[in-house]
Amino acid sequence: MTAYNRMGGPSLYVERHGRPMLRCRHLRAAIGAEVVRGWLLCFHRAWDEQTTDAALGEDVLPRIDKLAHHTQNRGCGERI
Repeated sequence: MTAYNRMGGPSLYVERHGRPMLRCRHLRAAIGAEVVRGWLLCFHRAWDEQTTDAALGEDVLPRIDKLAHHTQNRGCGERI
């Protein structure tokens, strides 16, 4: 089940293309704690600039944070 499905969206992507396997698709890139922190910093700044719905942020941002940490594949003991 993708994050979109957990939020109530349809499973169209999975039905057409299979599971996203985001972590597997990023294994060729070295993604450590510093990269995750940088990506999350950029994501949160963009979110703050573009989104005014606080309730949506409370629901979506923890999922994005979890997803970012899930893609980390180097120094996995260094979670922030």
